[in-house]
Amino acid sequence: MFMQQLKSLTTDDTDRFNAEYDTMAYPVIFYFDKFSNYDIGYVKWHWHYSPQFVTATETPVEVIVDQTRMTLAPGESGFINSNRLHIIRSVDPRPDDVSISILFLPEFIASADSVIYTKYVRPVIDSPDIAFIHFTNDTEWHRKVNEYVFRAIAAQTEHSPGCELDVRNSISEAWLTIVKNMDSLPHSQTQESEITTQTRVKRMVSFIYGNYAKNITLAEIAASASVSKSECNRCFRKYFGVTPFQFLNEHRIEHASQLLLTTSDPVKSISLSCGFEDAGYFIRLFKKTKGVTPTAFRKNRPVMR
Repeated sequence: MFMQQLKSLTTDDTDRFNAEYDTMAYPVIFYFDKFSNYDIGYVKWHWHYSPQFVTATETPVEVIVDQTRMTLAPGESGFINSNRLHIIRSVDPRPDDVSISILFLPEFIASADSVIYTKYVRPVIDSPDIAFIHFTNDTEWHRKVNEYVFRAIAAQTEHSPGCELDVRNSISEAWLTIVKNMDSLPHSQTQESEITTQTRVKRMVSFIYGNYAKNITLAEIAASASVSKSECNRCFRKYFGVTPFQFLNEHRIEHASQLLLTTSDPVKSISLSCGFEDAGYFIRLFKKTKGVTPTAFRKNRPVMR
């Protein structure tokens, strides 16, 4: 079945998250994200080299890219550019809320040594001004993109003869429509300093994701991006509205929740494995975050699949 649950995201030595393609001969993935399968209720902050089309099917979906917040209505889609920090979540969470995304390598459209790639693909993925495009159904060319995106999903779902070609054609048509209308897109004229801040934020988030189980300090988080502790605090408050340690503890609680639902490990053991040296503090923070104790959470929630 083409619809896959979002796999665990891993980082490479450039601090990027990797999309795991089944084969590089067909470098496109269709993700079927059922938000209730994520304990935190959404796809966590992440980024990847692959450009992405994200959709809202039956209920609205909120997408935050860098610092831009957009709400997709059912039947709409959005484009998330390469290497952009983003999060995807349901606006009004319901048990069956889903969002279907298409991730693909830019080379899926044209080989990297081709004129098509040089003239029409590279300028989009390299643009500092194109982080996210929201395709509403109020604008003609937006509607065309939505049609192409949902046509690609339908082609892959039906898996009829020639579906791979239909998927590629649909994504290419969507891309061409974007290219033809780039002049109508707002240009933010992103400053070099903002690009530097984005890079720093990614490095610090990557460090937290890779070291949350350890007793890490603010100085270590800051050092991962070669910034001061005050700059570290500024970056997290600017992008996430929380301090670095609030971000770290939210991530720890997320993993603790998953362990509570998928293992029979004692609460104290889970606390330690998620970076909480004081089990009492872990229990208090968990209850403050989730509204119940870890034991009650494990007892009252169904096992994640």
